[in-house]
Amino acid sequence: PAPALEAETPSGEAISIRPGDDGPMVLVFLAHWCPHCQAELPNLVRLDQQGELDDLRPVLVATGTDEAAPNYPPGPWIDGEGWDGEVMVDDGRYSAGGAYGLSGYPYLVLVDADGNVIARASGELGLEGLQAFIQQAG
Repeated sequence: PAPALEAETPSGEAISIRPGDDGPMVLVFLAHWCPHCQAELPNLVRLDQQGELDDLRPVLVATGTDEAAPNYPPGPWIDGEGWDGEVMVDDGRYSAGGAYGLSGYPYLVLVDADGNVIARASGELGLEGLQAFIQQAG
C-alpha cells in the first residue's frame, strides 16, 4: 500500500495524498538542483499538456531542497517550466521521499486506484520512457 502524505505547496497551502481515495496517481519526486530532474520536468509538462496524464492525479514532490543550489526555491523553477499541476514540498527530513523509498532523482511512483504502488522508476526516463511508465497505470 502507498502511504498517505500531508505537506504544503510551495505557497504554503495544505496538500494531502490519500492513496485509494484520490484515484490513480503518479508521484514525481524532483530535486531543483538535479540536472536529470531539470531535463525530465519539460517532458512531464508536455505529457500533461497533451492529455497523457488526464487519467491520473499527477503530483510533483519537491524534495532534496538545498538553499545553496541552483533553482532555489523550487516553486518558481517548477512554475517557470510550465507545470500547472499540484506540487508538494517535502520537509527537511525528506519524510515524503523516505515514505515512498526515494532512491535517486528523478523518482517516479505509480499508484493504482486501490492505493497500491504498482511501479517505481529512478533516474531520467526521457519522453518515451515516461510514456511507457505512465501506460502501466492501464
